[in-house]
Amino acid sequence: MLNEDLIARVALGRRRVVRGILAGVEQVVAASAGKAALHLETGAAAVDMESHIAADYAAKAGLPFAALRVISDPASRALPALAMAAIKPNGDIDLRKILRGVARNPSTLRALVSTGIDFNRALKSLRGCRGFLLGGEGLVAADL
Repeated sequence: MLNEDLIARVALGRRRVVRGILAGVEQVVAASAGKAALHLETGAAAVDMESHIAADYAAKAGLPFAALRVISDPASRALPALAMAAIKPNGDIDLRKILRGVARNPSTLRALVSTGIDFNRALKSLRGCRGFLLGGEGLVAADL
């Protein structure tokens, strides 16, 4: 079980740590209203599409499980429709689709840039957790 000392170590370096429930979903929740509704319904601190699958596997295998997530799209901001449309099935971004969309509607650029900034901040935060994940006391690699 993660104790408060381990959580405090993750928070070093100005990271904000929220301990709470994750709502597992199968589809991206892009709209701010959808994120707010899911929070009201579940009490979840965040929404993600992967952790619930890993948690289910761990539970069935009798393994302990905790998820450490970073947030790339805050609840206060909707994901731009163009960003959603440009996500390929494998999760990659279709850059041509983005460029065509911006050429057709240049006003979408501001929201896309904000989304990119949010993503880069989240990625930086996740990279900052690498030492905690790889060398943290009490955490061991599962031999699956």
